[in-house]
Order: sequence, then C-alpha cells, then structure tokens
Amino acid sequence: MWETSEDRLKRLIKEEKDHLWKRVNELGSELEKAQSSLSTLEKTAPEHFSKTVGNQRKTAEIKNKATTQFEAIQEIVKSVEEGKELVEELKKSISSAHETSINQQNEISQALATAESQNSELAETKLESESTIQGLKDLIEEKNLLSQRIETVTEQVESSEKLTKTLKTLLTSATSERKEIRQIYDDVFGHSYEDEFGEVQQVEGLKEQLESSYQKIKDDLSILSNELSKTIDTQSTKLEELVDIFNEKTDEAIASANDKYQGIVYKIDALLPTALTAGLSGAYVEKIKVEKIQLEKHEKSFFIAIVGLIICSSIPLMYSVFRVLFQGQEFVSVIKDTPTIFSLMLPVYAPILWVAYSSNKSYKLSKRLIEEYTHKEVSSKTFEGLSTQISKIGEDESSGELRTRLLFNLLQVNSENPGKLISDYNNSDHPIIDAIDKSSKLADAINKLDNVPLVGNLLKHLNAKAQAKVEQKADEARVVLDAHVEGNLASKASNDS
Repeated sequence: MWETSEDRLKRLIKEEKDHLWKRVNELGSELEKAQSSLSTLEKTAPEHFSKTVGNQRKTAEIKNKATTQFEAIQEIVKSVEEGKELVEELKKSISSAHETSINQQNEISQALATAESQNSELAETKLESESTIQGLKDLIEEKNLLSQRIETVTEQVESSEKLTKTLKTLLTSATSERKEIRQIYDDVFGHSYEDEFGEVQQVEGLKEQLESSYQKIKDDLSILSNELSKTIDTQSTKLEELVDIFNEKTDEAIASANDKYQGIVYKIDALLPTALTAGLSGAYVEKIKVEKIQLEKHEKSFFIAIVGLIICSSIPLMYSVFRVLFQGQEFVSVIKDTPTIFSLMLPVYAPILWVAYSSNKSYKLSKRLIEEYTHKEVSSKTFEGLSTQISKIGEDESSGELRTRLLFNLLQVNSENPGKLISDYNNSDHPIIDAIDKSSKLADAINKLDNVPLVGNLLKHLNAKAQAKVEQKADEARVVLDAHVEGNLASKASNDS
C-alpha cells in the first residue's frame, strides 16, 4: 500500500518521539544508578533541555513550512545520535563518579522533577505537533481541492477551445451565408455601381422586373377580359342556334326511331314461325366455336411435335459432324455407329412422331367438322330468307310445293349426323399400326391384281427389277465392307511388325 507524504511524515515524527522517550527513560535509569555523577548530569541536562526546546522550535517551523520539516527531523535525528554518544561518555564518567553519587541523591531527585517537567513540555510539544499535522492535512485537502479545480479549469479550457473552433466555423459559414444573402438581396432588389466614368449605374432587381411583368400581365388580362366578354356573347348566340338545331335533329331522330321500331316489330312477328331455324343456327355457331378451339390446340401440338422431330433428327447428324470435324474420327466408323445412334434415339423419336400423327389427324377432323357445321348454319339461315320470298309469291300450288321442298331439304341437312366423319374411333391413332394396316391392304390389293393377266405380268417385272436393284446394292455394300476389313487387318499387321 503506497504511503502519502503526510502519512510518511507522521510515521517519522512518531518514531522520533518514541526514540526520544526511550532515551529519556534510559537516562533516568542511568541517573538513578549514577549517584556519583550528579554534577555532570546537571551540566548535561540543561543542554538536553535546550536541545528539546530547539526541537520544539523546529516543530513550529514544520508547522509554518512543510518542505523544511523533513530536514529539521533529520537534524533532530543527528542530535539524538550525538546525545547517544554523549550518554556513552556519561556512562564512563558515571562509573568513575559512582562513589560520589550517594551524596548527590537529593540533587538527582530534583533532576527527576525537572525531567518530569520536561516530560510535560514534551506532551505540549506533542499536542503542537498534532495540531501541525492537522494543519498539514488541511493543506493536503486544499491541495487536492486545488488539483480538482485545476482539472476542472483544464477541462473548461479544452471545452472553451472547442467552442472557439466551433464559433470560428460558424463565423466562417455565417460570413459565406451573409455574402450569399447579400448576393440574393442584390439580385432581388437591385444594386448600383460606378462605371469607369464615375457615373452611378442602377441594376434592376427581380422585384422591379416582377413589378413590370405584373403590370404588363395585368394590362394583358384586362385586354383578354374584354375579348372574353365579346367571345362569351358570340358563343352564347351560337349556342342558342345549336340548341335549336339539336332540338330539330332530336325530333327527326325520334321519328326515324319510331319508324324503325315499327319495322323491327313487323320483322319479329314475321320471324316467329322460323324460330326453329334460329335455334339450330345458334347451336351450330356454338359447335363451330368449340371446334375452332380444338383446331388451334391440335395445330399448336402438331407444330411443337414437328419442331421436336426436327431437333431429334438433327441430334445424330450434329453428333456425327462433331465426331468427324472436332474429334477427328474416321467417317466410316461414324457411319457404322449411325444405326446404333438412331436406335438409341428411337424411344424419343417414336412418341413425338405419334403425337404429330395424332395431332395432324385430329386437325383434319376438326377442320372437316367446322366446314360441316358451317354448311348446316348457312342452310338454316337460308331457310328464313327463302320462306319469306315464297310467302310473298302467294298461296298457290307452286308456292306450297316450294315450301314443302324447302322444309324437306332443311330436315335432310339437319338429320345428317356429323359424327359419321369420326370413323375408326375404336382403333388407336398409332402411326406404326396404321402403316401396317395400310401395307396389309396394299398387299391384298396387289394380290387381287395378280389375277389380271396384263397387270400381273407388269407387277412381276417391276418386282424382278426391284429385287435386282436390292441385290446390286447389297453386293456393293459387301465389297466396301470387305475392303474396309482388309484395310484394318493390314494396318494392324503393320502396327504389329
């Protein structure tokens, strides 16, 4: 634990006091034993007393000035050491004066009384020292307070420096803003200056320009107000004329609408017997809309399937070109691997082909149904016009026959079921099955033609020519394959050698 200067000073003073009391007690015991050296003790006691008084004075000096007390205490220590040496000398003298000490016992008693008085004086000195220490404590507290005040003043100085910098910044910005405000003021209210000839020139500001512009606008507004009043009078006259014309046109439109209304009512009355044809026409129109939606759907599916077939067909070709051009493989080996590639692409190619075939077939069916429903719609709508024209002929035999035939044709057209166009709905639209079916039908037709004399010979001749071409192509392929195999064997033999 660190000691302060005050605590250290107290400790030193206490040690000196204890040492002094110890020495005084030793001196008292020595004086009791040394009765013979009373005279010498009487000489040394005043000297010790004077030293004690000097110590008191030094203690008072410590009270006045803290910096000199430590030096005074050191001097006291030196004097005590000198007293110690003196006591040693006294021991020697006491041993020699032992014989004369009995006679001087009374004087020693007086010396003891004097020592007691000195002890009381030392107690007073202790009190004075304690008061001095208390004063030193007060001084230390004042020193701490002064240190705190100094720190506070330092902080205030730093804050004042910061405030000074802030004020300088604010002053700079205020000066620049004042210049800007002055510039704006001059721009708004104008300013004057002296030219090179010493004449004062006045520059108009925005205020004067606005006042002149305001006066000009005010004059223009007065002129426009006069023109507007004239225009209002003119337009009021024209508006009255337009109101009269509108009323006349409205009356004419109402009369025309009444005439059209009467005509429409007459036509509705005439069309009531033909409500059947109107209902059929509406049903056919709905069916046409449905089939058009299906037509667009099948057309889109067919287009997507064709694009898929093109992509699937291009993949083997692009792969072969890549192997030949970029990987440097031989064209013959690439051709040999082509059937394998096509066989691998077949599971992808076949479903897309199936979708394309089915979509094309459904597309044609929807188109045929649209044409059928359109024909029925036109026939139903034609019945209305023809029946009206027949009714205008009159009620004779020819008009009745025409009306009967027209009704028969209408019933015949509407009785035909468009579902007959959807044939083979029990069979799937698989292209392979369809091709096999058609090939079997073609083979049956050719077998039937074999019974015809001239056609049978012609078919046999064509079959022989086709067989010869097939054998020729097989021979050529065999020769190429043998040559390729021999070349590979020769290259292997050369590599082995």
